[in-house]
Amino acid sequence: MLCSVGIPFTSGGFPKIVTNHAKPPVLPVKRFDANEIKMFLLTFYLFLCLICVNAQQGQETDTPEFAPEEKFLDILPITQENFTDVVLNCNDPWIIIFHDGTMSMGWKKMAVGTRGVVWLGMIDKTLNPELLSDINYNPAKDGESRVYPYGGTQHKKKKWVSAKNPNDAKIAAIKSLPDQTLRMKGKDIQDFLVECFSSSPSRFPIVLLTDTPDTPSLFKALAIRFRKYYNFGRFVDATIEDFRSLGLGLEDDTFELPAILVLVPQRPGMIEEIAFNAVEYRTNIMGVINYSNVLQFLFAVNNKYRYWLPGSNMSNRREVAEMEDIIEIENRRFDILFEGKKAKITKKKDENQEEQIMFAKEQHEKIQKMSKEEL
Repeated sequence: MLCSVGIPFTSGGFPKIVTNHAKPPVLPVKRFDANEIKMFLLTFYLFLCLICVNAQQGQETDTPEFAPEEKFLDILPITQENFTDVVLNCNDPWIIIFHDGTMSMGWKKMAVGTRGVVWLGMIDKTLNPELLSDINYNPAKDGESRVYPYGGTQHKKKKWVSAKNPNDAKIAAIKSLPDQTLRMKGKDIQDFLVECFSSSPSRFPIVLLTDTPDTPSLFKALAIRFRKYYNFGRFVDATIEDFRSLGLGLEDDTFELPAILVLVPQRPGMIEEIAFNAVEYRTNIMGVINYSNVLQFLFAVNNKYRYWLPGSNMSNRREVAEMEDIIEIENRRFDILFEGKKAKITKKKDENQEEQIMFAKEQHEKIQKMSKEEL
């Protein structure tokens, strides 16, 4: 009989998304002497300079700053040097935005909404005339963006399409995603499991419960990215028989859809008559179902349960245990670090912002030191 197991991401070595937001230093309340006032004014002046720089950058992009939870690297700068390697040699769909220093807020909103499903890049038309010539882009005639669909280099070169706005670009890019999930009924579960455990390395059976016949684009993207480690099956409007095939009782027919279940053996080393537990993605613990949260969930399951899988699980190989090939891809927009057995998935940091924060801290420490010396 299957049971539902929740994964607490705050203990037990499971990964968590760290979004430590820098807080401005709080100055001590006291009377300042002349030297302290000079240092304070110097710091305040530098702070005003930083505000002016940020304001100027805001005018150049024509977009307000992202909220803290949105500060992932969602739109990548594309140049002559990296276009072929990053865009054309990548199977994933790409939306390329052409700009001349300004960009509408609609592109930022779309980037956040499609994070992980498609890639977004931006080309500055004023700085990359040679690249525009190479890809036959005419600023006077072509649209604001270009969509390079899912597929290899030659397919992208032949099948790209222009898009005039974020919504058209999003639809074209998502439409190109292949569906590598397997729609199943209860009778298909045994063949599905055999396929999982006969792979090399063994793959986790992951079951998606939905109420729509079309596979959501998020699940399509996840099935493509994790196909080496997870086999995605999908039940649409699961029946009592479907739940029984998974070992779930009638009381389990209460999942909030869509639901994500990963089947794992009840104990390591099970070969014959394998019984499973279902590791459920619980939104009340892990947050809404989105790319970064599910990414965190799948890293946690692989890290904890890979050595439980029958067949060639390759849990003794670091590149499989840590899914290093996925880390290499996702490091473009996330920082994914392993410390011992614990994985941390954090947002990409703005290096300029980090320098500003460090400078402010240094100035604050100097003021505190001067205050202590005076006392």
